[in-house]
Amino acid sequence: MKTINKTFLAMMMASFLFIPGHGMAKDRPKVAVLIAFDDSGSWQESSKEADQMKVAFIKQLLNLKKRRKTRHAQIDFISTSTGGSELTLEPMLLAENWNAIEPLIKGKPNRCNNLVKAFQTIRSAILEYDQEGMEEIYIYIFSSLINLPAPCDKNNHLFLPQKPPVVDLDQNGTNDLQEILTRSSKVKTVLIYGVKGEQFDGWYELLFPKQWVQKNPENIFRMKIFSKTNLALRDGLFIRR
Repeated sequence: MKTINKTFLAMMMASFLFIPGHGMAKDRPKVAVLIAFDDSGSWQESSKEADQMKVAFIKQLLNLKKRRKTRHAQIDFISTSTGGSELTLEPMLLAENWNAIEPLIKGKPNRCNNLVKAFQTIRSAILEYDQEGMEEIYIYIFSSLINLPAPCDKNNHLFLPQKPPVVDLDQNGTNDLQEILTRSSKVKTVLIYGVKGEQFDGWYELLFPKQWVQKNPENIFRMKIFSKTNLALRDGLFIRR
């Protein structure tokens, strides 16, 4: 009888050690958050206010560490000026890395705005997370949606509205911007904030994923001009429970 009790106890202890969230095991990330932040000079005289809105939004991400589902989320910070991924963190590390994040997202008056490369980087990240088995992907874009290709010092007299740039992923002569954001079934929310007023109509017509929203009413797509972004920020991140 004593032998049976010892064996049973050993089995119970072994099973407990392998329960996710106990012992040394770490929960596998289930959520990816992609943030493309416009750190160029495209907002011009509104740059300071834009920076304040970006900071206010990113501080909302601190709440992700309070939820089991999102505490190990992968948060990618993508720059629209460089077009590349600048930093990847989990919610638990946001506060201690704030001194690195804040200057990263702020606008730089002399920087160009490479929206083509930024959207390509978003697409690459979606594909990578899809292949890794990420369950949900959330996309947030803070941008004027004014493309300023290098050398941008010669673009001081841009005429708006400016047509969205062509991002042809398959080299078939089509603009795949909408496909980039919604091709994966893992994408659940797309929020685009801070859009220059003159840019809104052209980009909305191109990006609004009617079939994606109709297919699943829980999918969220929102696009707001600059003057309405502060109010929209109060609605939160739209990350599913």
